[in-house]
Amino acid sequence: MKTILCIAFLLLCPIILGLGTVTAYNKISSVLSKRAALTQKKPFIVRLCGYYSTGFMLLFLLAGVTNALGVFLSLTFSATVKVFTLLLIAVLTFAYLVFILLKFASLKNKTSAAGGASKDAGDSKKDKTSSDRYFILFLIISLFFSALALFITLRGKIYPSGDQTVETVNSFLSSNEMYSVNPLTGLVYDGDHPSRLDYMFLPFFYALLCRSFKLGAMKLLYHIIPAVYAVCAFSLFVTVGDAFFFERAGESDLSGVYPKTKVTLFYMICVFLLFCCGSAAGSISFNLFHAGYRSGTFLILLLVNYSLAMCIKKRWAACLIPIVLEPLTASTKFGIGACFVMTASLFVISKIRKKEEK
Repeated sequence: MKTILCIAFLLLCPIILGLGTVTAYNKISSVLSKRAALTQKKPFIVRLCGYYSTGFMLLFLLAGVTNALGVFLSLTFSATVKVFTLLLIAVLTFAYLVFILLKFASLKNKTSAAGGASKDAGDSKKDKTSSDRYFILFLIISLFFSALALFITLRGKIYPSGDQTVETVNSFLSSNEMYSVNPLTGLVYDGDHPSRLDYMFLPFFYALLCRSFKLGAMKLLYHIIPAVYAVCAFSLFVTVGDAFFFERAGESDLSGVYPKTKVTLFYMICVFLLFCCGSAAGSISFNLFHAGYRSGTFLILLLVNYSLAMCIKKRWAACLIPIVLEPLTASTKFGIGACFVMTASLFVISKIRKKEEK
């Protein structure tokens, strides 16, 4: 039951966060550009993947900010957990209220404009039925791959060599202090501990889940987290495909039909490559299924893909999330800066192309 509650939290909480954030962004952008019209044409499953991936990043951003605040103020682990809980409740409430208010306003506008739209009701209903059938199949495929990922991760064949995340989480839970005890020896640090490591938020977030749902560190990290990361990766594949084949093309063609086949094929190819790209240590498949809780997996599989999707969509404000989380993720400096370099490069290219078009 505790495992089910933890998985439900990691699946539902990001959706609520993403609903309010993405809806508010689309509402604001509708005043400045035509991007809201693009969003309205997207099927439900695509919008849901966008909500989930954005909410997932916001959840980790909140964890990173709370962890940094706890370290800066020298708070105990329990006190930092309380701060995170209060902030999460406040953000969730705000996101839900924003979503409800904006949806109520949009429904009111649709009702007032319903008189002139009755002529095309039959054709639009047929198109909607066809689209729904297509994406029901899409959803079934997604659930199949999610279940397969869950089955693989629940086998618990983990490669823990060279990693001390489990020990760090256990030190948080046992000492009620953050980064004050050496997780390998159980002794207090004697001053040679790198201060940058104190701001790594993933151990704090894992320990928070263990404390909240009464789970062991090995059960959470070896079984639950890799499965949730896999589901988030699948959502990001859909978001990247949507950015490539719809939003980028839709800037010049707002009347086009949603490219369901292209997005679905892109998603299935990405999932296939994720499962079959190799079993050698260090490959993406190996990292997900045998070291899914590590910072390298979170950085490569989630942050980079989210940054790529937001760059293609030209949502530069959202690109700041992976840039901020990147240095707070990896305990080593290897790989840090990838999101920043990619965002900066694509931003400059976008500005140059816009200037040439003028």
